[in-house]
Amino acid sequence: MNNNMLKQQKLINIDNLSILLFKILILLVVVCFGYREYKVYKEDENQTLINVLAPKINDIYFLDFRF
Repeated sequence: MNNNMLKQQKLINIDNLSILLFKILILLVVVCFGYREYKVYKEDENQTLINVLAPKINDIYFLDFRF
């Protein structure tokens, strides 16, 4: 009886471990995706600032002066 309970506890621990690892994997994927999107956002923002601060002939800018 005691041996059977020990096997059940091991199975429960393995199940809990696999669920925990799955949650960590999902969290890691979400964090990586968020970082990638933030990096793209910052690159776009930098490129926009470069274009606005160094205008060229025939560039058209639509600026909104509302506050």
